[in-house]
Amino acid sequence: MGPDADTTNNETQKIINVRAQIPNIMASYTSSTNTFTINAIATSVDQLVSPTDLDFHPNGDLWVVNREVVATGGSTVKFTNPGLTNQTRLRQIDGNAWHFMSLPTGIAFSDNGNFGTSTGVFDANHNGGTPFTGPALWSSDPAIYALPSGGNGSHLDMLHGSPYCMGIASETANIFYVFDANSNDIVRYDFADDHGPGNADHSDGGIRRFAAPTVNWVNANVPSHLVLDKSSNWLYIADGGNGRVLRLDVSSGTVGGVPNFPQYEALAEYANVTGATWQVVADTGLIQPSGIDVIGNNMIVSDFSTGDIFIYDISVVPAVRIGRVQTSTSGVSGVVIGPGGKIWYTNTTLNTVVRIDPSQIITSITDNEVSNELIIYPNPSNGLLKVETSNELSSDASILIFDISGKEVYRNTKLSAFENTFDLSELSNGIYFLNLRSSSTTIVKKIMINH
Repeated sequence: MGPDADTTNNETQKIINVRAQIPNIMASYTSSTNTFTINAIATSVDQLVSPTDLDFHPNGDLWVVNREVVATGGSTVKFTNPGLTNQTRLRQIDGNAWHFMSLPTGIAFSDNGNFGTSTGVFDANHNGGTPFTGPALWSSDPAIYALPSGGNGSHLDMLHGSPYCMGIASETANIFYVFDANSNDIVRYDFADDHGPGNADHSDGGIRRFAAPTVNWVNANVPSHLVLDKSSNWLYIADGGNGRVLRLDVSSGTVGGVPNFPQYEALAEYANVTGATWQVVADTGLIQPSGIDVIGNNMIVSDFSTGDIFIYDISVVPAVRIGRVQTSTSGVSGVVIGPGGKIWYTNTTLNTVVRIDPSQIITSITDNEVSNELIIYPNPSNGLLKVETSNELSSDASILIFDISGKEVYRNTKLSAFENTFDLSELSNGIYFLNLRSSSTTIVKKIMINH
């Protein structure tokens, strides 16, 4: 193998403008006093054609991937200054997108400015042959992407081990995970050093297959997205066909053994990962989970069939559903927590990109702040629970308690200013989540009942 043909995107040489840190304002979406504006940022007028996913470039640009049609392949639309009055857009399509970006279901940026797309077809050659397809790697550099280069368009790399890739998530640099609906696996792709725009050497690439438990798609038109929480190494997966959310500890398991799925090209590594840690995060109330994102101890999940976006507390598993935003339109696919902590999503059916604006911004409170502002005792409790606050409660404050399935089991809207006692003796033994809510704040605290 020769030297890296595209040195402009090497991490040791490339300068990246990193966007501002995203605040956690999920309390704004769980507040009972807030209302929400469904703000269309872009429509079909902006050349959105069945958009399946979106992600923010490290420089703050918003990129949307269009499914389009088989004959042309997918396209991207880049929005500069997204959501602002000076927003501009640029639609681009690679000359060989019919193969390298065929009916794409997902897009994910790495910190080096490269992005991956997941190819949503059985055979990217479209000749009825072997299922020779998988995720592709692209440069976002305007001097490279979607410009003629070599004989294979502008793609930087592609590995061919996952027909029907239904979603994609970045780990770091040129490493990504995909939801493989053909083999019902989660698969890790390491493109290693890219082969340069339009070239074809894949021999340094690596593929690892996480084979259990089985993940399922809804169908080829409903993406099943995934996102990696890099602070914990949990990969969160919208398991659409099973109506649930899973998570996989990508740092767990043993690499070794030959996968059942055939190997169609020479690679540096092709192996299974066995014994990895999986957990069911949420499996109630979801019909066709599709989009997913995580920030801190919160997870958002879109339901393609209903258009609802659910907010969860993932500090424990099973996660507790603590909020819901109703968009009132089916087809909500990709979701991302973007600038200012707001929720953005694509609607594949309506050809739109939408930002959800809460009427009031409430910044989520950290565990340390909760410890200072809210004292709960005894915990565990035999049924009588005292709650003290360091600041006087506002007149609209309320206490809500949810069980681990997200069902509300207790509500009290008549609170004293600083200290309150609650009789929870009718609740069964177990873990619950106490929510102290007002127009200005939401505090969530885990409690345990043990009679």
